[in-house]
Amino acid sequence: MSKHHVLVLNKISAHGLKRLPDDLYELSDAQDKPDAIMLRSFDMHSMDIPDSVQAVARAGAGTNNIPIQSLSERGVPVFNSPGANANAVKELVLTGMLMSARNIGPAMSFVENLQGDNNEMSKLTESGKKKFHKPESLALFLAPSNSSNWRGCHDQRSVFSFSSAANSSMMGTTLSVMCFNTPSMSG
Repeated sequence: MSKHHVLVLNKISAHGLKRLPDDLYELSDAQDKPDAIMLRSFDMHSMDIPDSVQAVARAGAGTNNIPIQSLSERGVPVFNSPGANANAVKELVLTGMLMSARNIGPAMSFVENLQGDNNEMSKLTESGKKKFHKPESLALFLAPSNSSNWRGCHDQRSVFSFSSAANSSMMGTTLSVMCFNTPSMSG
């Protein structure tokens, strides 16, 4: 049985490419007569697509970089993978929330610009760190959304829900992130 020739236009994760067995697929960034094309962000609109192409797969959401109309007229299906980066998006959202809750960005910039010997930098750090203080009453909790562990939630500002399948112990669990202010976290 001959191999399927796949033209890979962008760098694709080796983890993802492992799903295409070597005995069935030949992957290359230079194919004269590919059976399929795989890409991420490469703009195919100005590309001369060989007649041998039988399918196009985009490793990502959307297809605005692929000439759908002309490929459809040729009977070439186009596939994409919406949601494949969902865990990365969740991680970035949570990271951004935590960074903004504690002024991490401006504090990092402050530290990077410190100059002087250890004694001077120690004094500058002590005097400057109060610029980045956030009230300790700002709370951020993660708990299963069906949890009753939201005791003491007053003055709720927002709730975000995320489905998580990255951790087998949390498979299919929806997590809610609740940010709120309370007069005191101790009581």
